[in-house]
Amino acid sequence: MRSKWLRNDTLYIGTWTVMTMLKVGTVNEIADEMLKMQLQVIALQELRWKGTGQINKPTYTLYYSCNPEKTGHLGTGFMIRFKIKKSILSFEPYNERICKLRIKGKYNNLL
Repeated sequence: MRSKWLRNDTLYIGTWTVMTMLKVGTVNEIADEMLKMQLQVIALQELRWKGTGQINKPTYTLYYSCNPEKTGHLGTGFMIRFKIKKSILSFEPYNERICKLRIKGKYNNLL
């Protein structure tokens, strides 16, 4: 019974260099892979969008931080599965290369 409890509290995190999310359908492709691989959080690199923001969908939330001046250069972000969205404490974009996601943990918060 104890191992079942631990399995439900496990947080699966992945990373993906997407090269660009300017193509139509790339976001949905990444969301499908996240569900297929049973990941809760994916750190994304090379989004190449413009600005900073958040996109809320029924199965995921996407936080991103990209170049504020132009499209097609750098960009980072996190795709979060909807069921753990309530555990997100904050998203802090610093620039197009660095952003921080804080997640509430059972004993300690994750940065």
